[in-house]
Amino acid sequence: MKTWMDIVERFIFKITSGRFIFTVLVAGVYSYNAVNQILSESRVIEITLLVLYAYFNKLDRNKFIEAKIAALMEQMSKARKAEEAEEDEEAEEDKKDKKK
Repeated sequence: MKTWMDIVERFIFKITSGRFIFTVLVAGVYSYNAVNQILSESRVIEITLLVLYAYFNKLDRNKFIEAKIAALMEQMSKARKAEEAEEDEEAEEDKKDKKK
């Protein structure tokens, strides 16, 4: 049976782990950027889905996660390129409208 000290030791170990500290820092930066609308709505959705996938998948300690993350990053890259192309098209249309 676990004693109170065992529970406290485990809690302190978890809190002081680099993984936990990194997670808290990244969550703070992400929250700041999302609340202040520095990130677009689509980026917020992409990041949230990626985090949820990684968290609930629980394969983060297996080697298979590397391939899955690479596939997600590729999908995000394609979506980002499509979004940038759409923004470029809108900018071109705005330029044409201003010339008229």
